[in-house]
Amino acid sequence: MRSLRSPDLVSLGRLWRALCVYEGCMSEKLEPFILYREKAEKLLASTFAREMAKPTGIDISWTEEGQVAVHRGPGQESIDAYLLTFRFFIQGNESISFRNMGAHFRARINDEDLVHRFEEAREALNRFLDGDSHFNVKGMVSRRQLMEVFIFGDLSHANYQDKRSSYKSWMADEFMAELMKNEFRLIIGKCLIVIAHVDKLCKEAIERYGNT
Repeated sequence: MRSLRSPDLVSLGRLWRALCVYEGCMSEKLEPFILYREKAEKLLASTFAREMAKPTGIDISWTEEGQVAVHRGPGQESIDAYLLTFRFFIQGNESISFRNMGAHFRARINDEDLVHRFEEAREALNRFLDGDSHFNVKGMVSRRQLMEVFIFGDLSHANYQDKRSSYKSWMADEFMAELMKNEFRLIIGKCLIVIAHVDKLCKEAIERYGNT
């Protein structure tokens, strides 16, 4: 068996370094897609997602004190845990937000098919969020507005004073509060459907370009 001479070792060393640089570049190129998948899979495996897969809703009864609404579905603890990860997808300053993922699909892989399918998903989500909720509070409340008031006004960022003020006002009526909480759960649950769809697109991106 021929032993390796010094030039052979030098060549192998250069090849190894080149491979390491290449792998590092590919890892950096695909990092947003990898991170997106990690966060999406965490949401899909969450207690909130499991509870939302069961029958949910509001049970309304009438008592001497008036109407009483009791929700069926995820508890507050599972919602709070879900939102810690969910915010990565809706806050514009996060690298894997829907706002920023479009740029990653275009600039990092530039695959027209994947870009088109991502844009379709994002547009569908925006149409859903910009649509009216079931509530009229000095004008129709959009689903996006309701979602943001709950997330930034109470559940994560109480320092958003305008949203905090809206949240406290909405919660003053206990019956209405339960109805709004139920719609909030439905909204963030519907968002998860789109998050899961884009997760599949990220998987395709990694499979197509992870070895190129």
